[in-house]
Amino acid sequence: MKTTRINECGHPNRKYCAKGMCRNCYYAAYNASPVRSAAIKASQAAYRAQPEHKAKAAAYRAQPGHKAQATAYMAAYRARLSPARKAQVTAYNATYRARPGHKAKAAAYMTAYHAKPEGGARIYSTMNGIPYEDVLLWFASADRTCWMCHQARADVLDHDHRTLVVRGWAHNGCNKAEGFVMSSSDPIAVAATLLQIALAA
Repeated sequence: MKTTRINECGHPNRKYCAKGMCRNCYYAAYNASPVRSAAIKASQAAYRAQPEHKAKAAAYRAQPGHKAQATAYMAAYRARLSPARKAQVTAYNATYRARPGHKAKAAAYMTAYHAKPEGGARIYSTMNGIPYEDVLLWFASADRTCWMCHQARADVLDHDHRTLVVRGWAHNGCNKAEGFVMSSSDPIAVAATLLQIALAA
C-alpha cells in the first residue's frame, strides 16, 4: 500500500518533494543553508568576473534607450505592487539596512566604487549631466595636474556649468576661487584683489 505524504510547509495542495515540504519550499530551504548560500555566491562572483560576461553586460547597458527602458520597467513594477507588498518591501529594506556592519560595508563599497575610473565617471556624469564617455577619459587619466595653477594632485574635475564642457582637473581651492571670480559682477576686479591677497600672504 502506497503511503501518501502531506506537505507540512503550509502548501498541502502542492506535490510532495522531501522533508515534509513541497518542491518550492524544499529548494528555498536548501539554497538558504550557509554552505549552499556561500557556494551560490562564489559561483555568481566567478561568473561576473569573466571578461566575456563583463563585455556582454557592458554592451547590453550601452544599447540605445536601455536606461529609459529600465527606468520605465521599475516604475511599472512599483505601480503594480499592492499596499501590503509595498509595506513588506519597505520593512525588509529597513531591516536589511539596520543589520550590524551594513553601514560600514556600504561605505567601503562606495569608497571602492568611487576609486574606480568607471565608478567616478558614472557618478560625475549623472550628477552634472555630462556624457559618460566624455568624463571617463578624464577619470581614466593618471595626470591630475591642475589646469589653473599647473600644480599636481588636483582632486576636482572642473567643467563649464553653461556649456557642460570639461575644463580639466583642479584643486578644490582653485575651483572655488574660479567660481567666485566668474560669478561676481566684476570678475577682473575680484581677480586682481585675490591676486593682491595671494602676493601679500
